[in-house]
Amino acid sequence: MVSILKLYFSWFDINVRFRQVIHCFELTMSSSMAAAASSGDIDLAAFQVPCANFSEFKEALKILRDVDDRIVYRLNTSIPTASFAKNVDTAARCKDLHDQIQQVFEVRGNAIQKCITATKTHIATLQTERKEMPGSSRYTTLIRQNQTKLRMMESELTVEEIVHERTMKAFKERCRT
Repeated sequence: MVSILKLYFSWFDINVRFRQVIHCFELTMSSSMAAAASSGDIDLAAFQVPCANFSEFKEALKILRDVDDRIVYRLNTSIPTASFAKNVDTAARCKDLHDQIQQVFEVRGNAIQKCITATKTHIATLQTERKEMPGSSRYTTLIRQNQTKLRMMESELTVEEIVHERTMKAFKERCRT
């Protein structure tokens, strides 16, 4: 029994250290994402939304929502008023902006769904581990924390719908396509 406990605690210690290394890596990635956002140069294909930490998850969504947050400014700078629109192809500019909006919306939606799925999988794993170690209250706490994180991630889907509707309303008012 003692050897099993020693093995379990050594595994637990390795697992904790591994999570600390992963957390440091995610913090580094989060700062590089913020730098990319401030320069306006985000590669959507390579952009990764961290799922393990909800604060980093929210920060990544904030970076991805930059297009939506600045939609009025982007519309004003991309599409001139009627008196200045003679030499500008407003239809092409509206189409380009619409494609950007849709691409970012799709990336955010996929990222949120990916994190929801990963969190659900993690909860299922913790529940399985709890069944194997019935006397451990540690798993119950971790499961509750992850269930709370899951609910907050699921609420981001509602926020995402609202943000998208607001963006499309502003876009349609200006582009009328």
